[in-house]
Amino acid sequence: MSWDAELYIKGAGGSDPEDSELWQCVGDWNHTHNTNHMVSKALEALGQDPGERHWLIGHLGASWWERLDGMTGAEGSVMLGDIVRELDSKPKHYKQWNPENGWGSFDSIRRVLMQMCLAGAGYPAAVFEVSG
Repeated sequence: MSWDAELYIKGAGGSDPEDSELWQCVGDWNHTHNTNHMVSKALEALGQDPGERHWLIGHLGASWWERLDGMTGAEGSVMLGDIVRELDSKPKHYKQWNPENGWGSFDSIRRVLMQMCLAGAGYPAAVFEVSG
């Protein structure tokens, strides 16, 4: 299972990218949920609430991308940049959560988050749409 993220530039009509053909998609990403725990741990290290927790296993992990949904490119770029910088500050620490099944890794999630961060910075008024 995975999450999908798109970055849309608002067109002349409609307030929802799915309701209007006038919205332009300027970025499209997909990544496995297997690395969500790693991203949640990075948010926690930044002093941000990583979101929903399970009483037994801790982070459920989806909340970081749910929070990104609906953010502007500028807002998302800040959040994603913070996560990438945190991951880069302690790569060995975060690599301990590389999925054992090999689907996703520190390197793959870092690469996707950086691409999304740069796209958001390049299109600050665009809107992230994320599902999973």
